[in-house]
Amino acid sequence: MEMKKGLLIKVFLPILIIFLGWAGMKYLAHLKSPPKKKTPHFEGPLVEVMHIKIGDYKVRLMLTGEVQARHLLRVVPEVSGRVIWVNPRFEGGGYIEEGEPFFKIDPVPYEAQRAKAQDALKQAMVNLEEVRSKAKVAREEWEKIHRANESPESPLVLFGPQLEAAEAKVRAATSALQKATQDLARTKVVAPFSCIVQEERIEPGTYVRAGEEVAKVIGTDSLEVKIPMTLHDYLLLGGDSGARGKGVHIALWGMAGNESVPPWEGRIERVLPSVTEKERMLQVIAVVEDPFQPLKGKAGRTSLRVNSFVECQLEGSVLKGVFPVPEKALKDEAYVWRVDGDNRLRIVKVEVVQRERQRIFVRG
Repeated sequence: MEMKKGLLIKVFLPILIIFLGWAGMKYLAHLKSPPKKKTPHFEGPLVEVMHIKIGDYKVRLMLTGEVQARHLLRVVPEVSGRVIWVNPRFEGGGYIEEGEPFFKIDPVPYEAQRAKAQDALKQAMVNLEEVRSKAKVAREEWEKIHRANESPESPLVLFGPQLEAAEAKVRAATSALQKATQDLARTKVVAPFSCIVQEERIEPGTYVRAGEEVAKVIGTDSLEVKIPMTLHDYLLLGGDSGARGKGVHIALWGMAGNESVPPWEGRIERVLPSVTEKERMLQVIAVVEDPFQPLKGKAGRTSLRVNSFVECQLEGSVLKGVFPVPEKALKDEAYVWRVDGDNRLRIVKVEVVQRERQRIFVRG
């Protein structure tokens, strides 16, 4: 009996404890009230507001230009021969002043040609004097024997053709001597203007031929900057009547506003007759004077480099009655948001008058 009673306690007591625990949990859950729902308050998107005012603003065009040579010379010898000397600075990047020789060609063959031409001229002159003397004697003898108005049957009697031939030989010999003298002078190839060597293909001992290009040099007195721009921008500069002569601030690419690298000053010289093939933009040419100051041993700004891109700032006409607006404020190319008197945002249609970097001018 006692064994049955102990068995019942072991079996039913755990079940009873579990049941009581479950019932207690259900009772407590019934007593708990559900959480109240809270509706979030939406205050609207954050916006940046700035105060702008209508006014007159001077146009400042920021454009990209490309530096190019104003004077590009292809060095071509006018005589053939073996090179006996080359200027040590006649290499890529070397600076050579006006009148300084690039290289020299062996002059010995041309000295011999000049000496031969000089001898030929002397012989021609001696022959001319002999013919003149014979012509004078023949004229005197003819006049003694014949009447004053009587002429010989052949002009050879008075040495007319012989005299013309002798004079022609003198002229030919003189021309030959001039050519020989020029050829001798051309054995020394000199710089026609101060320049920097872009490329060269010559060494001492090289045999060069007349008419064969051996180098390219760029004039250092000035460079050109080709600035593509729209017709609208060109008209803002004054068009054909006002753009020429206008100043241009030219900065190395990425250096605009950097005080340690001051900009170059140029001026608009001309407009090319053709537009660019893809964008169909005008091509304005600005000239920069003395752009290679450090190469010449002068203290100055960083030299401009041919084929490099530069940033160009030009000042144009005055826009009257416009609003300056950040470029990011323009929506769909024709609308901006405005805060009205009730501190509410309203969309306004505007007319874009001019674009600058990160800023536009509008009316509306």
